[in-house]
Amino acid sequence: MAYLPAHRELAWTAAVILAGIWLITVFVQFPFHRQLARGFDRASARRLVRTNWARTIGWTMRGLLVTFAF
Repeated sequence: MAYLPAHRELAWTAAVILAGIWLITVFVQFPFHRQLARGFDRASARRLVRTNWARTIGWTMRGLLVTFAF
C-alpha cells in the first residue's frame, strides 16, 4: 500500500509531537519527580500536574493523527 503525501506529513507531524513529549518528560517531568522523591512538596506536585497537561495534550494529538493517518 503506497502512502499518500498527506499521510507522510501526518506521520512526520506525529513523530515531532512524540519527540516533544519525550523532551518534556526528560527535562521537565523527571526533575519534578526527583524533587518529590526527596520528600513531598506541594509546589512541586502542582507544577508536575500542571506540566503533565502538555504531555496529555501531546499524546491526544498524536493519537488522533496516527489514527487518521493510517
